[in-house]
Amino acid sequence: MDKLSNISSISGCSFSRLVNMAPIRIPKIQRDYAQGRRNDSVDDIRNKFVNSLIDAVRNGNSMEMDFIYGSNSKDAFEPLDGQQRLTTMFLLHWMLGVSMFNKDNEESFLTYETRNTSKEFTLELVKHEASFYLKEIDSKKLSKEKSIDIAKENLAGLDERFEDKTTKEYLDQKQVALEELKKAEAIHIPSLSELILCRDWFDYLWRYDPTIQSMLVMIDTIYEKMDWCIDIDSARKNLENITFSYLNLGFFGLSDELFIKMNARGKQLSSFDITKSTLEEEIQIQIKEKHCSNTLEAEWRSMVDGEWIDWFWNMFATPHINSITASEEEYRQRLGFAKGCEEKLKRLILRTIALEFQCRTTIEGQLDSASYNDDASELDRLLTIYQDSIRNSRKDGKVAERTSEIDFASIIEDIKCLYYKVNGVYKSILDLVPYNYRINEDFRRASSLDIFLDEKNPNDARVIFYALQSYLKIFPIRLVDADGLSAKEGSPEEKWLSDFVYWAHVCRNIFINDNNNVRIDRIAIFKNAINGVKALVSELAEYMKTPAIEDSSVRGFFASINGKTIPGIDNQALAEEILKAQLISIDKSWEKSFTEFEVHPYIWGQVRTLLNWSGKDQIRFKLYGQRLIELLSFNDSDLVHACMVAQTPDFGFKTNKLYVLYNKDRDYSMKRYLRDEAFHNQYGVYAPAMKNLIDTWIKDYSNLPASDFLQEIVKKCFNEANSYLRCLVCYHEMLQYAWFKMIYEHKGHYVLAQKKTDASHCHDIALYYLSKKMKNVGDIHLFSSADIEHQYALTYSFNGTSYIIQQIEDGAYELRDNNSIIKTYLNEIELLDEFDKQYNIR
Repeated sequence: MDKLSNISSISGCSFSRLVNMAPIRIPKIQRDYAQGRRNDSVDDIRNKFVNSLIDAVRNGNSMEMDFIYGSNSKDAFEPLDGQQRLTTMFLLHWMLGVSMFNKDNEESFLTYETRNTSKEFTLELVKHEASFYLKEIDSKKLSKEKSIDIAKENLAGLDERFEDKTTKEYLDQKQVALEELKKAEAIHIPSLSELILCRDWFDYLWRYDPTIQSMLVMIDTIYEKMDWCIDIDSARKNLENITFSYLNLGFFGLSDELFIKMNARGKQLSSFDITKSTLEEEIQIQIKEKHCSNTLEAEWRSMVDGEWIDWFWNMFATPHINSITASEEEYRQRLGFAKGCEEKLKRLILRTIALEFQCRTTIEGQLDSASYNDDASELDRLLTIYQDSIRNSRKDGKVAERTSEIDFASIIEDIKCLYYKVNGVYKSILDLVPYNYRINEDFRRASSLDIFLDEKNPNDARVIFYALQSYLKIFPIRLVDADGLSAKEGSPEEKWLSDFVYWAHVCRNIFINDNNNVRIDRIAIFKNAINGVKALVSELAEYMKTPAIEDSSVRGFFASINGKTIPGIDNQALAEEILKAQLISIDKSWEKSFTEFEVHPYIWGQVRTLLNWSGKDQIRFKLYGQRLIELLSFNDSDLVHACMVAQTPDFGFKTNKLYVLYNKDRDYSMKRYLRDEAFHNQYGVYAPAMKNLIDTWIKDYSNLPASDFLQEIVKKCFNEANSYLRCLVCYHEMLQYAWFKMIYEHKGHYVLAQKKTDASHCHDIALYYLSKKMKNVGDIHLFSSADIEHQYALTYSFNGTSYIIQQIEDGAYELRDNNSIIKTYLNEIELLDEFDKQYNIR
């Protein structure tokens, strides 16, 4: 103990150096060993830590584990802070065959006083060499492989012995051989902890000690992640490269009372700290590989701890902190905002890494999936999966392929292009995009950066963010001072800002899912969209290099690429943007007209229908636009649907769809109907039923507001012959039943589906109408396709007699009482006509 008692501190101290000077005793006031606990957050921390340790022992990397505080007591070192790291190092040394048994006093070099069971376990563990357990597992693996090989040989031998593979003998023997192979493949290979649990020296009660449970989990984790083909002797030597700074608090006269107070704080590294540390370790490895320079490392640190955190503090903390007045409240809230800024910055860094991985063809497997699924709850796993994926590339000291590593220079460039400085304050360039040109018009009016930092990060938002980022990397912001001269700090130059905003507007219109015929909802589609952005940005860059171009603006670029198609892009949306750019180039007043209608929350950037209807005449464009917005905003969407059917009888009956208003579903929304190319190809116009309705309004009822006009359509239809059409128009409320406005044919009848298919609850339209309109009858009950007692039927009572009307084949209906068929109606017109006379259903 004298070796440590007079030493105040040691920098670069290895675990073996410390325990050779004094054994480690974890005192009673310390908590249990926790790095082996089973939950998602601890799993990630454990995996990252073990990955770093294994990289160090395998490749000889230096690894600094920060300070270990403690004091000397009763011939042992008792750690105040660092017991988790020290215990893990103790287990790693034992597994690599370094003796952890102190022969002088027959004790373990590390022991726990928190529980007697923990103390007993560590002593028993170090009395047994880990190599025996490793050899036992290897032996069982070899035995299993041999059993599998024998079973496979038996199967192959059967095929050689039997020419006729249809005989009973062959089939029976093959079945037996297959069963033997199945048994061989199912042979269980025990984990290291399972072998330990089965040993005679392992006391059954130790299973319930949380420290021992955690140690066993850590032992299994080290075993699973270690490549046991490495040179063990070299690995043992490399353990000396894993160091910490030892600080003897007792040397400075600090008491156990301070020990207790400090330990009670329970201060842990934040998720942001862990991410920073992991990335800095990766940079160190890349410096050793000569893939990174010390200059780049210094720049990375200055960005993370300097510009970037300043930028995020200004965006997400300062506006709120300025309103804080009470000192106690200020402390708590400032701490909360500081943590919030760190969390958001962590998301920006990790999602930028994930997005860069998605842009590469060299990233595959689990890392590819992890970088695609970048929800906040999954982000912390990204670096662990990255370390696992690259471990084999760095096996035996090899240098990893540059294309499989994190590119820190690129990440710095990706993030630095997103902000600028004015009056000493960092600001987000993406905030320069006007609200009307952003991804969505929600209550926050969020920028692309806001959405990129949310808990969820929708695919279309990621693609739009990538499009803005890619633009900014090629065309970085140009700043000017108050005199309009180029400056490092200041306001965006007007021409640059105009081009950037136009690019943001166009990319929003092209890539937002609500405007796309194919949603960006799978990894393959997402990558195609990313490649589409790359192609579009590349063509823009080439255009801007063209000498003496007439219009050197982003709008000029889009106006110049008439007929262009790009894989990965919704080229129907691209064609719309090309046409709009061309019209604005001819007459700038078009820009105001487009903006006027694009900002409607349902249209939101999609006006190709209006351009088609108007024949590119601006006066008619505005007229159609005003009437369309009135109908889209009308408070009774079912009435609008019914009047569309009245003006275009085939609408809905021919296609099964009436298309939902106030919804942006890819396949079932009116927004989809307004851009459906199939209708455009068939009728020469988009959304013919909506156009017919508006054309009637303009031609015959131009002075009426929407509500009066729609009522006129209803009156006109009310006087026409009875049919399914009249039922829908005169009792349009029935459409509330059809959540997705789906109409199907069944046995020659038309029915409303409650959900998206005719496998859901469906109602006959004519019977639905009767159930709401029949007067002076009792006990009315409407039956759907899914009812058990009746299907597609209506029951009622009249003058004491019970009746049922039910669908039959070929569009006909039967009317029955309790005894017999009273009448058959050949179609819904006959049914409705007679019931109108009898029950006045008009």
